[in-house]
Amino acid sequence: MKNIFLAYLFLVPWQHVFADIIPENSHSVDKCVKIINTNDFPSISIVAYIKHPSGNDSRAFIIDANTCLEKGYKFNSFQIFGLAKSYLATKSIDSIDWEKDKNVLHVNINIEPYGGYLDNLNSVSSIEEYYQIHEISNNILTLYKCKEITKFNNGRPISIQTFGYKSGKVIKLKEYKIDDQSSKNKHSTLDFLRALFMTIFIETSVLLVFFKTRYKNLKIKTKLIVGSGILASFSTLPYLWYILPIFFSSTWVYISIGEITVALIETLIIVSMLKIDIKKAVLVSLIANLTSFLVGLLLNV
Repeated sequence: MKNIFLAYLFLVPWQHVFADIIPENSHSVDKCVKIINTNDFPSISIVAYIKHPSGNDSRAFIIDANTCLEKGYKFNSFQIFGLAKSYLATKSIDSIDWEKDKNVLHVNINIEPYGGYLDNLNSVSSIEEYYQIHEISNNILTLYKCKEITKFNNGRPISIQTFGYKSGKVIKLKEYKIDDQSSKNKHSTLDFLRALFMTIFIETSVLLVFFKTRYKNLKIKTKLIVGSGILASFSTLPYLWYILPIFFSSTWVYISIGEITVALIETLIIVSMLKIDIKKAVLVSLIANLTSFLVGLLLNV
């Protein structure tokens, strides 16, 4: 029965199939791809050509610089071509043989507009890719990616990368972690403040539970416990959000090094403020950080 169902999904006409079954422990990734300077080439139409894997269905449409590209069914092939508007005016867009017509301009790169899904261990939630037309020569339409914006579901700041085109090769120009648009700067700041106060609340609560139950014989004042919790979070979270992502692009490396470093720094703060044994401080710090980390994952599922 399962094989029959899968065969049906594959053979049914592509225009009726847009749904996708997300594997267990995975999440979908929204993707928006745009070619942003099509208006700079007024004599050329930039066309997307989509074909179902069965080969029986296909369609073409003119690309709009303000609209995200889409290809429908994830296994559809997606190609981009260029064509003189004067030539296109003499034909129906669906009658052109895009792969064989000698008047068609072919593109130098492949572009994938389908986002798909990622394992939940990967925190990427959405991707925006922006392409530009560099030049048209020898029946080749040369495109390059000029900008990529990546958003995450674990509280990491928005990542923006910009690129330039030089001597036939794409070169990386700049990478930074806070959006350059004021509205998204504001949103990112609000996300950080929300995460900061949540971290302070969770980790300070863990400290209070430990020093009012398991280690109550130490008789540490409540205000000192609260103060150490606040100082520990204030001293570490900004580095976890804004500094470490600059050096580590891998999510696993970022999480591993980040959490270990934070736990060690907070251990030193707890030892210094509460004047307790290093082993107790390590235990409390690890549990406090693990608790805040797990709560963060649950809130972003």
